[in-house]
Amino acid sequence: MDVKPRTIPRSIVWTCLRCRSTAFERSIRGLSGIRVFHEHYLGACYHGEERLQFLEDIPPMPNLKYSDVKRTLEGELADYTGVFAKDFAFALRDRYEYLPDGFHHAFLIRNPKDSLSSLYRLISGGEFPRWADVFPPGVVGFKEMWELYEYLTKVTKIDPMVIDADDIANHPSSMMKKYCDSAGFTYTDDMLHWESLSNYKSLNFDYEGLKWDIWYRKALSSTGFTKPPGDSGDIQSLPDYVQVAIHDAMPYYEKLYKLRVQP
Repeated sequence: MDVKPRTIPRSIVWTCLRCRSTAFERSIRGLSGIRVFHEHYLGACYHGEERLQFLEDIPPMPNLKYSDVKRTLEGELADYTGVFAKDFAFALRDRYEYLPDGFHHAFLIRNPKDSLSSLYRLISGGEFPRWADVFPPGVVGFKEMWELYEYLTKVTKIDPMVIDADDIANHPSSMMKKYCDSAGFTYTDDMLHWESLSNYKSLNFDYEGLKWDIWYRKALSSTGFTKPPGDSGDIQSLPDYVQVAIHDAMPYYEKLYKLRVQP
C-alpha cells in the first residue's frame, strides 16, 4: 500500500530578475521549520541536461532535469513543517507539465522601470561581458509571468496571489503576514530582520549557480526590507534596448499590478 507524503503547506513564488525576490526569500528563512528551495527551475533552464539557454560553455549539472525539480519539490520532507520555493517564470516556459502539484502559488512583481534599470546597472558593470549590449532572450520575464498566471487561473483553476515588491518594502509586516496567511505559514516578526552576510554560501543553496556572488551582493548585505525611492526616475538616459524592454514589459506588469494584494 502506497503511503502518501505528509500534508504540509507548500508555496512557490514566481518572479523575474531584480524584483527583490532574494530579500523575500531571506525573510522566509526567518521562519523555523521551512525547507527553502532556491531557483531550481532556473537551474534546470541554465545548468541542467535539458537546459533551454546557455550562459557559459560549462558541462550540464546532474539531477537538474525538469522532472528532477518537480520530484524534489513534491517529495516527502519529514523534518520540516513547510516548503518554500522561489523561482523564475521564464525558466518554465513551455514546460508547464513540470509544475509541482499541491503548491500555493504567488507572483512577486516590481515596476519594470525599477527592475530593468537595476538589471542594466548590474550587467553594465563589466562583470557580464556577454550581456553588455542586450538583455538575453527571455530574461526580462514579465510576459512569462503573465502567461504562467493565465495558465494557472484558466487551466489548473488555481487562484495565485500577486504581491508588489514596493508594497512589501513600504508595509513589510502587513504584506508578509498576508502572504503567510495565504500560503499556510505562521507569520512572526523575525521575518522582518536578518543578518548581513558576506557570502551567499552561508545560505546553503542546493547547487552552484553562475556568478551568484554578483547577483546577490545587495540582498546579502541587507538586514531587512528597505523603502524604495519616491519615483522610478528618468529612463530616457538608459540605452534604447533597455527602454524598449521596459516599454514591452509594462502592459504585463500593469495587468498583474491590478490583481495584487494591497497592504
